Amino acid sequence: MPDPAPPPPRVRTWPDPVLRVPAGPPPPPGPELHRLLDTVWRACRVHGGAGLAAPQVGVPVRVAVVDAAAVDGGRGPIELVDPRIVRTWGRQRRPEGCLSLPGLEAAVTRPRRVEVHARDRHGRPVVVRGEGLLARVLCHELDHLDGVLLLDRLPRWRRRLARWRLRRALAAAAAHSPRGRPALGSSV
Repeated sequence: MPDPAPPPPRVRTWPDPVLRVPAGPPPPPGPELHRLLDTVWRACRVHGGAGLAAPQVGVPVRVAVVDAAAVDGGRGPIELVDPRIVRTWGRQRRPEGCLSLPGLEAAVTRPRRVEVHARDRHGRPVVVRGEGLLARVLCHELDHLDGVLLLDRLPRWRRRLARWRLRRALAAAAAHSPRGRPALGSSV
């Protein structure tokens, strides 16, 4: 009889300290990096995210994935190893959510277009240009790699209100969860 599939990776939720740590360098191309990317993809898909960064599954390294097919319908999956934003154009303000901030949705300002340079799982250079929702998702996931949360993009009074709501939602979810962990919320 085959081994049962392991449980899906848990997405870390606020106020987990790993979400605030600036991510370190990723592992070199090879089995360790491939396993990490596969784990991040699995968590992203199981929890319904548009993208996910490695710190959100408890691994503080500069690795993120974006389900571009779900975001803009025309591209395949995007894997970003050690990414950085090199150019931005314009501005857009739209609501966002985050798997690490269950139930929170807030309007934030992001660039309208971005250009990201990174490497893929094999160490080859990757250039991703995104516009609209894809640009938002790329910026959101790269924020996670810098220890920046959606909360940090809000004005102070909205941030305090959002923290209060998050504490209440997490406490309520933990009270109803058989394992004491909150149910996960929306994504970008």
